[in-house]
Amino acid sequence: MKRVIFTIVSILIFPVLFSLTANCQEYSTLPCQGISSNPLYSQETNPNDGLNKLPANGTVIVWENGNYLSPIREMTGSNKTHVAIVLYEENTPYVYEAARPDVHRYTLGQYLKILKETEQRLPRFIVHFLSPNIPYNNVELVAMKNFADSKLGKRFGVASYLSGRREITIHCSEYVGDILSASGRLQTKGSRETPQSIYDKATKL
Repeated sequence: MKRVIFTIVSILIFPVLFSLTANCQEYSTLPCQGISSNPLYSQETNPNDGLNKLPANGTVIVWENGNYLSPIREMTGSNKTHVAIVLYEENTPYVYEAARPDVHRYTLGQYLKILKETEQRLPRFIVHFLSPNIPYNNVELVAMKNFADSKLGKRFGVASYLSGRREITIHCSEYVGDILSASGRLQTKGSRETPQSIYDKATKL
């Protein structure tokens, strides 16, 4: 199965996504799967792969040129600024992330609205959807979601990245890295993960 890596140039793709949100009731059921085969979708791989499907369970979302670009680039040397992950519950896709003020989740439809608002503020904003090369099995997905749910409400902060050890707060890359690690497929650097390092790992899953 070929890897599906969506690179969404937001100024082109968001009108397509939002027309579907109304029709698909915020992507609440699997039968409503059509995103579109519209050529405005840009992909880094085969353009015929994955265009008519919702994000796969375990898809990693990576922001590029997003919020706090300058300080993040100063610390990490990369324009990748944020990460999140798609996990399903009873056929409904949710986006889990660690961001101010705490760890939380949104429905996919809600998250697309946030991306749209961000695109309006930041014209260079790009979002990458990185699906796993080999789909996660049920055991892996249960472990990932159990971990993700266990951290809901945990306070967001970057102290752990700066100190290099676990703290009472958690940052986005640490959280997503730990979820990926819960699958058993890879080991992560814990609090020292960055959006760029998560991007690099996700493209190899």
